[in-house]
Amino acid sequence: MSSTNNYQYTDFTYLNNLVMGDREFKKKIINMFIDKTPATIKGLQDSYKLEDWISVKSAAHKFKSSIDFVGSKELSQVIVDLEKNAEKEHKVSIEKGISEAERLCSLIYGELKVELSKL
Repeated sequence: MSSTNNYQYTDFTYLNNLVMGDREFKKKIINMFIDKTPATIKGLQDSYKLEDWISVKSAAHKFKSSIDFVGSKELSQVIVDLEKNAEKEHKVSIEKGISEAERLCSLIYGELKVELSKL
């Protein structure tokens, strides 16, 4: 397995422990994150536009478990804050949180693609 120390936005310690050396399983989980996360971000954006704070909170909550697989502490914190802000219906903070999540995901995708190339 590749080192987890070379990345700024991801840490594969949890995922490496989970897959126990199974490279194909690791590829599958990474690809699922890459494939499904854009729809999650779009869902957050759509719910924000509709001011559907319950859906924002729900989507953020569900997204947390996916983030654990790629070990992004920064994105995880953004999503935790987003969930809390949705509960409080704090529109400005929700908008900023979604934008920051989108920015971080784009950086994370780059690191995930590098990791995939090593498998």
